[in-house]
Amino acid sequence: MFSVKRGNLFQMITITYFILGNLTLATIINTLQLEVNFISNILISQLGFVALSVVTYMLVTKSPFKPTLHIHKIRLLDAMICIGIAWSIMPSLSVINVFSQFFVRNQIQDTLLAVLDYPYLFVILLTSVFPAVFEELLTRSLIISNYRKETVLVTCMISGLFFGFIHLNINQFLYAIVMGALMCYVVLITESIYSAIIIHFTINATSTTMLYVSNIIIKAFSDNELLMGELAASNDPTNAQLAIMLIGLSIYALFFIPIAYLLIRSLLKRNNKVFKGSLKLPTEVFMKLNRESVVNHDFEEDMKDALEQTATVESLVIKEKQSIFTPPLLITIAIFIVFSLIIEFLS
Repeated sequence: MFSVKRGNLFQMITITYFILGNLTLATIINTLQLEVNFISNILISQLGFVALSVVTYMLVTKSPFKPTLHIHKIRLLDAMICIGIAWSIMPSLSVINVFSQFFVRNQIQDTLLAVLDYPYLFVILLTSVFPAVFEELLTRSLIISNYRKETVLVTCMISGLFFGFIHLNINQFLYAIVMGALMCYVVLITESIYSAIIIHFTINATSTTMLYVSNIIIKAFSDNELLMGELAASNDPTNAQLAIMLIGLSIYALFFIPIAYLLIRSLLKRNNKVFKGSLKLPTEVFMKLNRESVVNHDFEEDMKDALEQTATVESLVIKEKQSIFTPPLLITIAIFIVFSLIIEFLS
């Protein structure tokens, strides 16, 4: 039912659909001279592309709902730890974002002014709830299901790549890989897609909230025209400004990286898993540790000992693995590179 070939084919079809769909819509909009606002863009993207892709996959493959999407309960403390992980990795994601702007354009800055024109809670729904739910089901649940025979490292990397691909630009792709791979690992730890949804929502909602708070503060000390000018100017910072931002954010990130590490270790411990050797384990073996340890109280200690033995770890890896570099995956990578470079040169 699940396989690497199916997963890679799904990625290729999805990215092709995203690109052709966007090009078709852009052509229609330009031809008919229609005005598409911020709300329409988000709804088309999240419902017409992301959510529809998930629904189509489930209907076509007739996959079981809960096992495929990993919809399992998450404990309250685990959820709170996920919120902490989200906040602690945000500085590092910002470092990657700023660094990428030395070479490529920031593709999301253009939406800043548009966001501020709408009610806060409505924007949270569009920019935080929808992406957190639909994008996680698409790039985490479905990838994990099809890559369950592969190692945890491979599954997380492919999930991160796919998460980067769907953003269709180099700027977001770079930090999306890191964010996506980490969220995939957290899902494997908790066995619940809710953990990734919580992290994704927290990051997006925090960024949106900071934008609104900044808007309120600036408006309190300046007129609206000055505010608009400052925000518009921030869309194209100089290399000197980027360098200053990069240094400041890097120092900030160095403080939070150990916190993120400790939180992830805490999550591992709470779910009867250990980090050492886990990246070499088949995904399905790593995920089952939590369930089996509930039945067999000695399983946790036995598994910890086994993970410390390289030979044991290698013996757990499924022998008959398929190559992950199938033609559909290579085509997907090529399509993304070509399209994103074209977008970069045209912007």
